[in-house]
Amino acid sequence: MAERYSTLASRELSESKFVTLQLGTGCSAAAVLGGVSIDTSMGLTPLEGLMLGIRTGDVDPALAESLLSEPSDISRVLFPADYNCAQGVMQRVYQSHGQIWTLVVPKQPVIPDLFTREESQLLLEQGAISLDWLSHRPGEGHVVITAIGSYHLEETVHASNGLRERDIPHSVVYMLEPGRFRLPRNEREEAHLADQGLVSARYPNSVPARLFMDHTRPEPMLGGAGCGPRNLAGRS
Repeated sequence: MAERYSTLASRELSESKFVTLQLGTGCSAAAVLGGVSIDTSMGLTPLEGLMLGIRTGDVDPALAESLLSEPSDISRVLFPADYNCAQGVMQRVYQSHGQIWTLVVPKQPVIPDLFTREESQLLLEQGAISLDWLSHRPGEGHVVITAIGSYHLEETVHASNGLRERDIPHSVVYMLEPGRFRLPRNEREEAHLADQGLVSARYPNSVPARLFMDHTRPEPMLGGAGCGPRNLAGRS
């Protein structure tokens, strides 16, 4: 495109200065100086930038997945499900030092209050909690359903109601901070992880079937990006 502009404008490419626009199903913009791109609308990946038919634009949806691969004691990626969760997390953000926090929050105009403030604090402290009010005969459970993110929790509610109607035992877990359930890579990260007793209580070995309703592609949760959960996969 730069060379074509130079020909049409009868100007030396080395002396050119302009902005290019790639418009279509995929859109992007670039600032070109002397035939060299010096800036672009794209960010961490080409998904970020201009809004278009096949990309969200503005904010890269792959950002959370990328940051999940960083040390979880430094790069904390959380999925608040409602107002109480988001409020509790924001208070902790402003009390912290030396950490990068990424919050994936719901964007619906009306967000149901799914957790009490006490439950939200427990979520923040433990990283995940069992939802007894949503589970059905969890002691006899055939599957553990884990929701990560507000939309996916709402879908988990529908799934759980369907299983309850069919009298299928199951338990439901909401996971706020997946990074606390990964395999540690150093001592500092290990100290940040959820207690193994808590992990075993949420994911007992007697229930090997695990279903994850999550905000990302499956690889980050199953270890494809090096940040999969410890002892959680079972038969996912």
